[in-house]
Amino acid sequence: MPTVYRTDAFKITIYGDDHNPSHFHILTADSAAQVRIADLEIIRGNISKKAYAAAIAWHPKIGKS
Repeated sequence: MPTVYRTDAFKITIYGDDHNPSHFHILTADSAAQVRIADLEIIRGNISKKAYAAAIAWHPKIGKS
């Protein structure tokens, strides 16, 4: 799984030919979640609000809002 962004707290990965809907993975030391790219909603898994907020701040769509 290619890592596209990494911090001390989490990493974000994306598979090129993963299942639909289009999403990225947020992985922390003790949890994981899949986030739909279209609306940034968690579609699978569970992570802390802090890790989710930091990952969403990374997402390039946020900077264009």
